[in-house]
Amino acid sequence: NKIPMKHDIIDCVQGIIDEYENKEMGYELHIKSLVYKLFVILLRKHLKKVLKQNEYEIRIRNLERMNMVLDYIEKNFTQEITIDELAAMCCVTRYHFCHMFKKLTGKTVSEYVNFMRINKAEQLLKNTDMYVNEIAEAIGFNDTNYFSRTYRKFRNVSPANARRLTAKEME
Repeated sequence: NKIPMKHDIIDCVQGIIDEYENKEMGYELHIKSLVYKLFVILLRKHLKKVLKQNEYEIRIRNLERMNMVLDYIEKNFTQEITIDELAAMCCVTRYHFCHMFKKLTGKTVSEYVNFMRINKAEQLLKNTDMYVNEIAEAIGFNDTNYFSRTYRKFRNVSPANARRLTAKEME
């Protein structure tokens, strides 16, 4: 399950970190109690459903199918990837594939591909002197403006500003 970082979870994790760093008397017991508290929070607030054995097996089978697709996307994200070709890899219909992909990743195929591209763009912005339009083209965007809008959507900053911020951090 996707778990949002809520204050109760953050407080538990921060408490564990603080106890470990300070190592005051009884810190091991306090850490253990905080871990148990974290488990209770996760069980009560974030466990959506306990899967039955057959549901679990179906989920594992879908994950195995999807691993092949995710590997393919990772190796080919700079190319045009169609939903039909991905669905064919899983031997399912286009509709079923889209539903299964969204359920397992929390993203549509195009969102996932763009996520991969933006991660690669971030590396290229930090580690190369390539122009923004060259990076856009290298990671599979035909339109620099669309690349910039997509980058801003994922990183809340334009690619050019991201590069400037990176350069300032290195100084």
